[in-house]
Amino acid sequence: MELSPIRNMQAAADYVSQQPRSNRVVIYGDEDVDGVCSVMIVKEALGRLGFKQIETLFCLHETEGHGFSLKALDFIKDKAPALLILVDLGISDNKGIAKARELGFEVLVIDHHEPLSPELPPANFIINPKHPADSYHFKQLAAAGLCYHFARWLLQDDPDFDLLDEQLVRLAGLATIADMMPLEHDNMVIVNRMMDLLPSTSQVALRALLDRYLTKEKTLKEAIHQIIATLNASQVNQQRQAESFLLLTEDKPARAVKIIQTLESRWREYLVLREEIILEAQQRLNEESLEEVIFVGGENWPRRVIAAVASRLADEYNRPAFVYSQMAKMTRGSVRSPEKIDCVALMSACSEHLTNFGGHPPAGGFEIKNENLQKFRLCLIENYRQLYG
Repeated sequence: MELSPIRNMQAAADYVSQQPRSNRVVIYGDEDVDGVCSVMIVKEALGRLGFKQIETLFCLHETEGHGFSLKALDFIKDKAPALLILVDLGISDNKGIAKARELGFEVLVIDHHEPLSPELPPANFIINPKHPADSYHFKQLAAAGLCYHFARWLLQDDPDFDLLDEQLVRLAGLATIADMMPLEHDNMVIVNRMMDLLPSTSQVALRALLDRYLTKEKTLKEAIHQIIATLNASQVNQQRQAESFLLLTEDKPARAVKIIQTLESRWREYLVLREEIILEAQQRLNEESLEEVIFVGGENWPRRVIAAVASRLADEYNRPAFVYSQMAKMTRGSVRSPEKIDCVALMSACSEHLTNFGGHPPAGGFEIKNENLQKFRLCLIENYRQLYG
């Protein structure tokens, strides 16, 4: 694969390469599979370059919401001055990044989500093919795919890069599938290489996962989807460490298996909850006139489950599904859309009702005050009719 001409890729890589190896680097990522794989790819590349002080942290959705919020910055502010690398988030976090710069952080954003405002955050560098000034032909890379391209720029002069390259492309391929990115162009190259290389991996956690899931009864594709499902059961602790990251960086097989068993147990609980919520949602939808946009939720529906519920409903009813968990004052939701329907465009058209939102065309999330829920629903339906009716 050739080095990517995505805007700022070379400039950011040159900047990082010129930094003293004793400088502190903080990598902050989303908690999902794409975010975790992105953090791992950047960490491995920087470690290969010789950086000694690399800290990794993950978004704590339950208390901080999505993205790089002021609450997140409050947790890491004492680490300034440092190079802060935001992966799989940041493109719309103007306030958090502006404050980070004031505190002494140099900021690099590597994100694949749609910018939600014409005014981009004041980062030192932004790597995102959806940047309005970016002319790269392919816009639908996962964040881990962008980080993989970035790692290749960082290590282009490393004569022994091949083995690390195989490790990194496995992670990028898993993330591309997990984040439901279209399997074409760059993504197809990354995923095909991952499929070729994954069965022979010696990386401890991936080897343990394959040994459990790649059986005579399952194809490699089925095993990969089971691996992703297990990783998706991960949670982030109060120290901002994701269980899936701890698993994928574990070098002791017995400890890796123990973490896998914990995630599997939690995933089985999620499966039961998911089916209960899907049944409840289907009953409601079947009792009412089906609208162009599915908009359904409940009090304290587990946030870990609603994304899977939205995915099932979007597939079953072939329309965008907004599934939410309503709390005392605020509601948080997940969105999944069928092919060729852009859920971010729908939310952007109704952003006046939201406190936060983001994502990419097939998948996204939102946060809203409870009193605005029905206004948001009606706005989504109206704009769906304008955009797709």
